[in-house]
Amino acid sequence: MGFVETVDDKGIWLVHPMTNCHSYILFPHIVSITEEQMLFEDNPEHAKIIAEYRKEKPLTAVKHAVPSMKMQEASPLVNPAALAEMAKKAKQAFTEEKK
Repeated sequence: MGFVETVDDKGIWLVHPMTNCHSYILFPHIVSITEEQMLFEDNPEHAKIIAEYRKEKPLTAVKHAVPSMKMQEASPLVNPAALAEMAKKAKQAFTEEKK
């Protein structure tokens, strides 16, 4: 995650907005690119946007939620079993939603 600093013929350099750490991601490893706006409540213009956002109701309600990935024990590694279960439940929910 981060701001795009530069793009070259092989990938993208990103800068993390809070730590200023740099990351280089090769194009074949990029799944998606999204754009977000960072809002700070102490900025008067941002405070107006935040207030408007909080007033509005969501357009659609979430019908299902993907379970959180709780690790069975404290570990910095990804739990493959938890990922497989999460993918299975997401696929089931997606299939049921299409019916």
